[in-house]
Amino acid sequence: MEYSQFCPVAKATEIIGEKWTLLIIRELLMGGTRFNALQRGLSLISPTILTKRLNSLEAQGLVVKKKIQGQRGYEYFPTASCKELLPIIRQIGDWGMRWARTHLTESDYDVELLMLYLQRSVVPENLIGSSASEI
Repeated sequence: MEYSQFCPVAKATEIIGEKWTLLIIRELLMGGTRFNALQRGLSLISPTILTKRLNSLEAQGLVVKKKIQGQRGYEYFPTASCKELLPIIRQIGDWGMRWARTHLTESDYDVELLMLYLQRSVVPENLIGSSASEI
């Protein structure tokens, strides 16, 4: 998709505005590196679309793709330019909490996705009773 405008918003949207792209970036910034982990966090994305978007992000310099040593497959890592999107992604999330949550439907509630986010959010070293937190 091209807007053919000399506008920073238009150019940025050409790179990150396709369906699923911001959510893939969200998953990468949350620590997902393997294809299956990214797909698990984006439960309804097809493998074909995920592959296309990852290849596009790599071509645009937002993702580095590395072969997994001794295994089949690749890992994907956000570049510095991708990491700079973190505060923007957070702001969009904040906006969504304020303005979009009134439009939630029954199908938006996904227990597996909630558990995945909880798993990613818990830092075991910070839990009471862990040896690292007692130091």
